[in-house]
Amino acid sequence: MKKNLLLIMSFAGISAFPVSAFSQVLPLPNLGTASTYALFTSAGAFNVTGAAIVTGNVGTQAGAFNAFPPGTLTGTINVANAASLQAAGDLCAAYADLSARICGNLIGVTIGNGQTLSPGVHCSGAASTISGMLSLDGGGDPNAIFIIQVNGALATNALSEVLLINSASLNNVFWQVNGAFTLAANSVFRGTVITSAGAITLLGSSPLFGRGLACNGAINVQANLVTKPALVTLPVTLLNFSATKQAGNALLKWSTASEQGSKNFSVERTNSATSDIWKSIVVVPAAGNSNSVTAYQMVDNNVGKGNNFYRLRSTDLDGNYGFSNIKLVYFDEVVVNPIRVFPNPFQNNIMVYGAKQGSTILLVDINGKIVKEQRAGGSDKDQLEVPPMGSGMYLLKVISADGKTTTLKVNKQ
Repeated sequence: MKKNLLLIMSFAGISAFPVSAFSQVLPLPNLGTASTYALFTSAGAFNVTGAAIVTGNVGTQAGAFNAFPPGTLTGTINVANAASLQAAGDLCAAYADLSARICGNLIGVTIGNGQTLSPGVHCSGAASTISGMLSLDGGGDPNAIFIIQVNGALATNALSEVLLINSASLNNVFWQVNGAFTLAANSVFRGTVITSAGAITLLGSSPLFGRGLACNGAINVQANLVTKPALVTLPVTLLNFSATKQAGNALLKWSTASEQGSKNFSVERTNSATSDIWKSIVVVPAAGNSNSVTAYQMVDNNVGKGNNFYRLRSTDLDGNYGFSNIKLVYFDEVVVNPIRVFPNPFQNNIMVYGAKQGSTILLVDINGKIVKEQRAGGSDKDQLEVPPMGSGMYLLKVISADGKTTTLKVNKQ
């Protein structure tokens, strides 16, 4: 999903991230018609030598064009025509605007390695390299703007990644590079790169989520995935999120009003609200695209005594993610109930957790008829593929080798 994530919470709680006010006064650069391009150069050759997949317009105003084929394009090719002439002018005007912004934070020439940047204008005084992980933290503000000025060439190292977190939007990240830009193999880059006098070179099959735009320099692409950010922001709207006691377990429920390109929700837990260490206890597939209310729930059967803090991590198809507020469930003591199921309600199959090896798993209808029987494998996770049957309530029974029976109610959608 080429968009930011905005998780709108309807309850009071502890905010996972504060909202940054600085981005409210930073004007958004105007790319003009260049905003419709994934890859473009005002003056330089355009070459694709591998099985690239590009979404967005491409082209050059002055230079040879050798692409598509090879590669796959979803967009329009403009070479030395009226459209490319307009894009060339708009592109270089945007570069001039970005280079004139006043630097608010001086960063070193080695960027990343766990570094986190807040919204604003950041600048490096010479050729720079991105290593490891670089996080751009929107602070919960979907309008947060990031401008990174590099006075020289910019390159990424293998295994590096630029992450957008806490509602940071792909639409609002700009890299102004006074030199060449090189994306190394086995790295991931996000944002719009605009170079002044240097080639844009994408190596291996590394993805560029954003744009590669050159005022003067060649475009060289191998088997890369290049996806232009959407021009319209489509937020995921979380209506509610709750965590409550259910016997000796924690019941977590949440619902969304709409989703566009959502990938999954990860339920994370920690025993301290100020901890930096959160454990993902389950990953729930998201609806993807929906304009109606979608409800989710899961049960945490492995709670600890004392405080159990929970939050949701919502991830887009393009890797962007955001967090909900934090909810607390407190347990005076822990009741051990190793058998748990997911999802519930279910459609085609049920995951049964905690059944010991040699146990028998039964799915029984309300009349006592066994509709599915299966032996537990002993791996703490068994997939029960159910036959075609009507919707409604069923009983899932786990009978251990010593005869102990655990019965859970499940619902077929």
